[in-house]
Amino acid sequence: MKYQTTQAQKQKQKQIYAKQQIQELRLLEMGSDELSSLVELELENNPFLEMDDNYFKGDPDFDLILNYIQPEETLTDVLMSQLRIGDYEDERLIEALILLLDSNGYLNMTLDEICRLLNSDVKTAERALADLRSFEPYGIGAFNLKDCLILQLIHSDNIYADLAIEIVEQELELLAENKLKQLAVKLKEELNDVVKAVALIRSLDPKPGARYASMSPPIEPDVIIKHNDEGLCVELKDRAVYHLQISTICLDDEDESVKAVRKKYVLDAQQLISGITRRCSTLLNVMAQILIIQEAYFLHQGDLKPMSLKMLSNALNLNESTISRCIKDKTLQFDGQFMEIKQLFTAAVKSGESNQQIMEQLQRFIKHEDKEHPYSDQELMLILKDEGVEISRSAIAKYRKILNIPPAYKRKNF
Repeated sequence: MKYQTTQAQKQKQKQIYAKQQIQELRLLEMGSDELSSLVELELENNPFLEMDDNYFKGDPDFDLILNYIQPEETLTDVLMSQLRIGDYEDERLIEALILLLDSNGYLNMTLDEICRLLNSDVKTAERALADLRSFEPYGIGAFNLKDCLILQLIHSDNIYADLAIEIVEQELELLAENKLKQLAVKLKEELNDVVKAVALIRSLDPKPGARYASMSPPIEPDVIIKHNDEGLCVELKDRAVYHLQISTICLDDEDESVKAVRKKYVLDAQQLISGITRRCSTLLNVMAQILIIQEAYFLHQGDLKPMSLKMLSNALNLNESTISRCIKDKTLQFDGQFMEIKQLFTAAVKSGESNQQIMEQLQRFIKHEDKEHPYSDQELMLILKDEGVEISRSAIAKYRKILNIPPAYKRKNF
């Protein structure tokens, strides 16, 4: 990263942001269909970007591959239009933050990570982020759900907004459990006021960016897992976007201004091709490591082994956030079946079992329990302990809720 300074009446630092790096993060996060839509737009707008015609000659699916553009306004469109009509000190940094937002309007990076990526100091990044958070829809630029709700409440003129902020900041767990009387007692507020504040909170949008058009619907798998002589291999869906090239068009009578424009177009095309190449490489490497860990699951229909972002991060020497973006909203195909890649990730308990294995064991025990004397969570914990599984009673309760299994007193037959 480089810093440049210009001298006027006062010295002002202008930061040169790593646009290529931001673009690569965006490309990595995109599904294959969304990437196809982006490439179609670039092909329309950049005369020096083209497809390899030889590759697609006679391909009946070519016209369908890039036919997913939606005319509706995207979140990026909405925010960029607000940026253009305003007067902001850190306009380029705000633009970079907009490009980092996910489809729900959230920033999936910490402030420190943003500063490192954009080569910014904390104070400048905070100022730019505050400006972005003043844009509509309110709630965009949040780091998490609590952040998102508070941002919307700050801009609300409802008389219960301050109480609602207090509830979100301090008692989100009680709110989630709908324990309104406890909320009123704990906050020393009238129950009726708490009810009105909670109603306001529930009227908010937890995903303010999701109301806008996405680039394209997810209609095909991003990766395909196949059998080969050595076991398993992973391939990317063979698409047009992986066969881009730079046009060799060059006019002899070009003047200097035309050459400068051509240079910009060529650079944009080169960066897009480079970014797509890096995206492919990262996705293949991540999936190859996943196959090493989960080989038994695919080959023998075994249980999923414990696997986390940190485990892959250590194995591949990649940042956890990079891996998270890589698998986000992506699907795989195996033996005609489709599944989200993130479903292959499963946490481990102390004794090494995955949460999927634990839930399967719980289902089995409860299915065969005495319905007149069903197992309590404490008894299930002890049964699992006898099986060599170290797990807490609260974890048992959590897994029950995930499986939609009621507590013992509701399972009892009288």
